[in-house]
Amino acid sequence: MKFYFIFFVTVLFISCSSSKKTQNNISCPGTFDLQIQRSNYPALRTNKKNKTITIYFLSYFNDKIKMFINEELKFDAMVVTNSTSGKSGKGITYNYSKDPNLPILKLEIDNGNCIDFKAIKKYKFIYLWYDSTKIWTVRFSNKFYSEN
Repeated sequence: MKFYFIFFVTVLFISCSSSKKTQNNISCPGTFDLQIQRSNYPALRTNKKNKTITIYFLSYFNDKIKMFINEELKFDAMVVTNSTSGKSGKGITYNYSKDPNLPILKLEIDNGNCIDFKAIKKYKFIYLWYDSTKIWTVRFSNKFYSEN
């Protein structure tokens, strides 16, 4: 069993690549780190015609978060990251099939910090980090991390 796990992790590592750059917010002040994760492994790819996105809140959250999609409040809850796993277990799925344009996502934290960006059509998962130095990271991916 251990061999299969190591083999699977190795295949994932080799078959996925990601790029990283700094991106400006649309209306919030400042920038965020943008990562695009591409998967060459067929089992990890999602249906690009699917018009839903799923947003996951990952590391360093200990805040009440409000998420607006196209300026409409869709999520308003406390998000706390588990210090052992580094995950919050919180997320939201949004179907944009009836929207005329790709959705614009905006997150606000109680301390006033915010981030906003436009979804990318071919990526169905969005992973968000808010690190200990208060830097936002957004990763667009078609890979589902089962440990969310």
